[in-house]
Amino acid sequence: MGHIKTFTKRLKEFYILKIYRYKFNINKHSQSFLSQYNSTASSNNLARYVVYSFWTGENKMSEDRKKCFDSMKNIDIPIKLITPNNIQEYVLDDHPLHEAYDYLSLVHKSDYLRCYFMHHYGGGYADIKYYDKKWHRSFSRLNKNSNKWCIGYNEINKNSVAPIGGTLGKELRKFYPKVIGNCSYIFKAKTAFTDEWINELHKRLDKNLDILKLHPGNTMGDNEGYPLKWTEILGDIFHPLCLKYSHRIIHDNNLKACFNISYR
Repeated sequence: MGHIKTFTKRLKEFYILKIYRYKFNINKHSQSFLSQYNSTASSNNLARYVVYSFWTGENKMSEDRKKCFDSMKNIDIPIKLITPNNIQEYVLDDHPLHEAYDYLSLVHKSDYLRCYFMHHYGGGYADIKYYDKKWHRSFSRLNKNSNKWCIGYNEINKNSVAPIGGTLGKELRKFYPKVIGNCSYIFKAKTAFTDEWINELHKRLDKNLDILKLHPGNTMGDNEGYPLKWTEILGDIFHPLCLKYSHRIIHDNNLKACFNISYR
């Protein structure tokens, strides 16, 4: 029975990705943030052959997390671990981190930085999880295709997309194979996708800045008074943009981490 369910799931994903000609219709989502942006940014840049990862606190990695970090050498691309000790080396003078950054939870700081780095630098991003495949071919696939802006693994299932309501949420769940997962991907810098991503992110941080100053986040952002929901500044923005720019995305499950191996 397990094999039948897996086959049925793969067949559905194939249908959505290859057969059904999905086309995002902005008129259906006039109430969402997607309609507020019409970026003209385009990128002829190649994705840098580097993979960024973030450890945003002063706390030490657990043994499981250290093992996962050690596994990232399997990607066979230079890994840059960004920490509080070296972050200022990467912050651009004309594009400082948002004022709210210092008040974010450690998890949301990572959410912020992956957007900042994918927009301004481009290249790969990877959660500190276990990886067992090389990424060279994935970088090459993206860089050889001038019409594509990013490459990532298919989101796992309809329950893995951001919990957005309304028409947009229904569309996300129905066409979840069009969405790429948030744990690892490769981007070209300064595309319309990343431009709209960082602008909406900053807009949401502007709105919450005063409350964040009063109630800064702890590690997970689950402390009393912290105003940001778990997916508010990443999945709630990133996943809808995947639908809007699905024609600019390459899907490649080679980039997926081994989720069955403990990383906490």
